[in-house]
Amino acid sequence: MPEQEKIILDTHIWIWLLEQPGILSNTIIAKINQAGRNKLVFIAAISLWEVSLLADKKRIIFKEDILTWLNKALLHPGVVLCPLTADVASQAYKLPGQFHGDPADRMIVATAKTESALLLTRDEEILRYAKTGHIKAILA
Repeated sequence: MPEQEKIILDTHIWIWLLEQPGILSNTIIAKINQAGRNKLVFIAAISLWEVSLLADKKRIIFKEDILTWLNKALLHPGVVLCPLTADVASQAYKLPGQFHGDPADRMIVATAKTESALLLTRDEEILRYAKTGHIKAILA
């Protein structure tokens, strides 16, 4: 039986999974659930900061305070927080090829690269970068 693939959820995919799962296809939700059963759903540490920033700017409204939401979100079955390591930080600023300068996206892409994980996203820049072969990403 082939080894289950690690997946990393881009920040917006993580939020949608927990707050608006209807935005995601049944196929993507099934993929996340399957990986989750093996604790192979990763959230890049920078996503916590990104969610907090979105909440602070009122670009997303949660029913509870941001700390409570983050702690509950990290308890979702199968979700593992992927730390911001020295390797990820250094990779983020020496990504091969051409990639834009958004620090959060660079950290998420570097986390996917370092973990050899499939990144689930709807970010067109990340999907375009994945087509160069530097990371694995699919439209979620």
